[in-house]
Amino acid sequence: MNLKGFTPAIDALTMKYGIITSSIYGRMWRFSKMSPLGICSASQEKIGDYLKLDRSTVNRHIKILKDEGLIIEAGRGVGGTITYAPQIEIDISIEIDVAESDIGSALKQHIEAVKSNTKKEVKKEEDTKQRTANAVQAGQKLSGTIRADFKEHLGLSPTWETKTNQQYYLFFRERYVDGQTAKMFATWWRSDDFRAKQNISLFKVKEQWYQAFMSSEIDHDFIKPL
Repeated sequence: MNLKGFTPAIDALTMKYGIITSSIYGRMWRFSKMSPLGICSASQEKIGDYLKLDRSTVNRHIKILKDEGLIIEAGRGVGGTITYAPQIEIDISIEIDVAESDIGSALKQHIEAVKSNTKKEVKKEEDTKQRTANAVQAGQKLSGTIRADFKEHLGLSPTWETKTNQQYYLFFRERYVDGQTAKMFATWWRSDDFRAKQNISLFKVKEQWYQAFMSSEIDHDFIKPL
C-alpha cells in the first residue's frame, strides 16, 4: 500500500496548546506549501475536512494561533476568505546514520536521494517564506495607498472592514494593480459639472468605474470590463 500526504504536528505546539491546535497549524502549513505565495487560503470547512473537525472548532483554534502570533492575516482570497501566512517553518529534514555494511547499494542510493531532495525542499521553503513576506508587505502597502487615495481625492473614509466594503475594496485593489486609481477616477468625475455636484459613495464609484476608464479623458491602456 502506497500512502501519500501528511499533516505535521510540531511537538512544541502540541505540548503547549494541544494536538488539535498543533494539527490545525500543520494543516495550514501544508496548504501554504501548495501556494506560490506561501499562504493558506483554504476555508475553515476545508481545513476541518482534512482533520475531521467541525468549523467552530477550527475557528476557535485558528484564533489561538493568530493571538499567539503563529499565523498572520495575509489579505482575503476568493469569496472573501481570510488567508494566513504561517510564521513557523517545519523542518522536514531526515537524519540517517546507518553502517555501510548494513544496507544494500539500492538502499544507499535511495537514502542519498532523500537527503538531496530534502535540501532542495528546505531551500524552496526559504524562498517561499521570503515571497510570502514580500506579498504581505506589498498587500499592506497597497491597502494603505487605496485608503489614503479614496480619502484625499474622493473624500471617502468608509469602514473598509465591513463585509460589503471588503467586496468594494477587492474590486478596487484588482484595478489598482492594473494602474487605475482613485485620483484618475476623481479627474473624470469632476470633468462633468453635473456629475461633480452629485453626492459620491463607494457604490457610485464602483458603478461608474468602467465608464470612467473607457473615457478618452483618461489616458489608460489597461481597461478591464466589470
